[in-house]
Amino acid sequence: MNLDDALIVSLTAVSAAAVANIIGASLYDLKQVRLRHRRALKPNSKQFRRRPLVTVIIPAHDNEKIIRDSLQSLVGSSYRKVEVIVADNGSSDGTKRVVREFSKTHPKKAIMLYAKRRQIDDKQLVSEAFRRYGHGELVVCLKAGSVLGKNSLAKAAQHFNDNERVDAARLNQQAAHGLYISGLFQEFGLLFWSRSMKAASAFNRRGFESGQDNPYAILYSADAFRGLGHKRSKSIYKAVYASDSIVYVPCLTLSRLIGQTYSRKLNSLRSNFKITASAQVTKDDAGQILRLGASFLRALAWLVVPAILTYFTYLAVHLHEPTFILASWAAMALFAAFAIWEDEQLGLRQKLRYTLLMPINYGWFYIILSLINYVVLLTSFLALRTKPFKTP
Repeated sequence: MNLDDALIVSLTAVSAAAVANIIGASLYDLKQVRLRHRRALKPNSKQFRRRPLVTVIIPAHDNEKIIRDSLQSLVGSSYRKVEVIVADNGSSDGTKRVVREFSKTHPKKAIMLYAKRRQIDDKQLVSEAFRRYGHGELVVCLKAGSVLGKNSLAKAAQHFNDNERVDAARLNQQAAHGLYISGLFQEFGLLFWSRSMKAASAFNRRGFESGQDNPYAILYSADAFRGLGHKRSKSIYKAVYASDSIVYVPCLTLSRLIGQTYSRKLNSLRSNFKITASAQVTKDDAGQILRLGASFLRALAWLVVPAILTYFTYLAVHLHEPTFILASWAAMALFAAFAIWEDEQLGLRQKLRYTLLMPINYGWFYIILSLINYVVLLTSFLALRTKPFKTP
């Protein structure tokens, strides 16, 4: 196979992955419309009227200036059956004082403080806090400074009423508006991540492994939450994406954002490998077949997209034809614009803002993302050679 044939195959694979992503996100949106219609037909149904107690755990470490924002959003939530546990991880500032003062000014709200003298691992911290004070049927961890939308908890809990087999619902993370490159990068990254989660949820392939997933901004059943970090008979959990449940996360610095993106992609790649390898495909299980196909296209796209971008850049320089770069950028920008204007959670002003900023930001976004993809793939390859991933 010569270089031109390889390029054609690569472009076909990337196009197929992009089309699969668009179709999956559209199927997800249609499914949500049907679910809302079903709830509207039976508003008094016992299934849809369930309001389980939700435990919100907020790990905090020297977050005196931002912890109040998180607590204020929970107090203003439309979902009333909530208990809040602030797990202080050895803070040396006034974080504990702020939490105690806030609790005193809101005596009717269940706001508790679990404090450690020395800093420990966050997963161990939230696990200890829940064992000590938690009583909820559902549990969600939020980073200090995160702000929940007014109806986010109510909408997220509804996903458990829609499907009894659900173990977790991933919340739709959106970045607080930032004027710096890192803030714009984070906003665009979360926007495309949201679209990928829609497609993954539609194809019924978005699971997570016990002890391997990032616990933040995910509403768990209490049993699934207790299983995090422990070897259990049920190692793969079923997760859905709650696009209508918004949580606004603080803007990160560029270095922290790159590190977070790297960790997320590395965990996602390894998780997809394990979940795909554990699938038992049968003739009657079309969902598993779709899951395998989508995972394969996603992994293939990760491999070839950075290579295609590099190849087009080489052609533009070697042949003195900048149109090659413009053509590749236009194709990527078209996909980005589709993701922006298809997102029902964005207002008109947000869509216009993203569209106007796209020519500048999307170029930086894709260059950095391509570099991260290369590093993730290299790291995973080296890890696979030294210690192969275990499959359930």
